[in-house]
Amino acid sequence: MSEDFESGKPTAMPASVDDVVELNAFYNPETGKPWDTKSGGKLSVIAKLPYEWLQKFSQYDESELRFIPQDIRGFRIYEVGRIPKGRVGGTEFHRIRHEIAVCTQGLVEWSCEDVYGKRKTFVLSKEKGVYMPPFIRHTYLTPENGPDGSGLIVVCNTLFDANDKRTHDSYPAETFEKLQKHYL
Repeated sequence: MSEDFESGKPTAMPASVDDVVELNAFYNPETGKPWDTKSGGKLSVIAKLPYEWLQKFSQYDESELRFIPQDIRGFRIYEVGRIPKGRVGGTEFHRIRHEIAVCTQGLVEWSCEDVYGKRKTFVLSKEKGVYMPPFIRHTYLTPENGPDGSGLIVVCNTLFDANDKRTHDSYPAETFEKLQKHYL
């Protein structure tokens, strides 16, 4: 993967932080808590997306995909758990990947910056998540802990080969700053 691609100006206009959307977890409106299930468990809807958002989540920019050595389109869910208080993660951006991040325990401050220099911060909790399109640099901080630290579940629309970094579609803050110079 060349640095020209990683920090190069894309063909399509990159998203703005205005395209990052806060998502609500949904509980039983009568009680404000998870629903009781027939099995005796608790049901919580972590996030729901209208069809139009699902369509956005499933879109790929072909001009970006051509630089990746194999097809990484798909569906993946991963967890980052037991994050100690005061830790920073993310500090990256993606050229192809859309993400939905939901906090599973504790709190997470999710900060976004677009190539135009605009910034937004969201506080994620069990009740709040975030949808994020490509080309948004994101960093998260864990300001407090749950009993086992803070945690996130991330849903994304890309796969990757763990042994081939060219398929990861994750680029560092320094590369984002080079890309951002095309727009500032």
